[in-house]
Amino acid sequence: IVYDESGDQRPNNLNDGADITGVGTTFDQVNDDGIANVADPEQNLNANDGVGDDGESNVVPITVTVIPPSAGDLLNGPNGTIGAIGPVDNNDDFTNVAAPVAVADVGVQGSTAGTPASVTITNTVGVPATTANQLDTITLLPLTQTEANDAADLLDDGTANTSAGTYGPTLPDGTIVTITHNGNSAEYTVVGGAYTLTNGATVVVGTITPGNEENYTVEVELPTGTPQIQGFEVPIAAFVDNDSNSLFTPATESIANITVDRVYTGFMTLLKEFSLDGGTTFVSTPDDAPPGADILYRISYQNISEAATGNMAGSVLLNANNFTLLEDGNAGTNNWAGTTLHQNGTTASAGTVEYFNVAAPLGATDPASETTGPSAVTVYRNNVGTVAPQATGNMTFTRQIQ
Repeated sequence: IVYDESGDQRPNNLNDGADITGVGTTFDQVNDDGIANVADPEQNLNANDGVGDDGESNVVPITVTVIPPSAGDLLNGPNGTIGAIGPVDNNDDFTNVAAPVAVADVGVQGSTAGTPASVTITNTVGVPATTANQLDTITLLPLTQTEANDAADLLDDGTANTSAGTYGPTLPDGTIVTITHNGNSAEYTVVGGAYTLTNGATVVVGTITPGNEENYTVEVELPTGTPQIQGFEVPIAAFVDNDSNSLFTPATESIANITVDRVYTGFMTLLKEFSLDGGTTFVSTPDDAPPGADILYRISYQNISEAATGNMAGSVLLNANNFTLLEDGNAGTNNWAGTTLHQNGTTASAGTVEYFNVAAPLGATDPASETTGPSAVTVYRNNVGTVAPQATGNMTFTRQIQ
């Protein structure tokens, strides 16, 4: 028995006057497939005015609105912050970290001594809850400086090569970048300024539904001889791989977002200078001075890492925490501890200065305040505290030649 659900007063496919006990039904269980007969005499849609055994066709148009994804439907950023903002927009947000160099190899800015330690950074890729549909074949790739600049131009305004360049510098050859998600890794080696896949397979995160996120890691191993006190960038693109070829083509694969993992091989610069007898001109090279002359030493510092400009919400800055200046008159090539005496007038841009008359500073001997000069101070320690990115400061102290 076929019951009518169209809203009229009679069951479908029954002759007028027939009851619903099965008598008089013309329903064919084999051939009747539930699709309305196009030759049905009912032409007035939903009128239910058919007579006899003519069924009443009730047609309800169903309109499906497909909302295509947009670039903002996929976001890629620092750990737990997919919507982070950088200096320009959400295609240059960043995570800044430091790769330590062995103490014995630490040198001046640009020194190529030693091998920086490898660092691992956690990023997050996700689909905002406001997105209409899930995104599939989400793929992760590292980009060179040129690729990242070109991609950002296309993603931002659809036009290639219009920006002055946001990313850089180029990674040194021999750098190894490994992207890992859920145990799947792709290892890339920089050769001739380009990435070569040397182990594993391109990392495909796969499908992410609206409101969900996935973490992945990026390990960066800079080679021996990488210049010190400098930042090196690894832009990572997350994109919907429309053609499943594991290549990022921003002109046609615009559902994409870039985040930057920036590694600094040291990020604090130091400069020691001096002036004689109250002079205002500081120099960093040795000079002759007679007994009784005062030497004003100035030790300056700066955090060279990228500073916050504008909004930059969610990007990870690199502060120098618990930063301390330690100047020992008997250490290294210093010889002023045994040939000069401390004079009053020590200054510091931030924090406090402690004075020691021992070979190495011991906390138990810290004086409460500056000792009265002339005195035999051999070590100055400036407990600065936190130095924000691009911030500068200095400590000065005066010595009298004996």
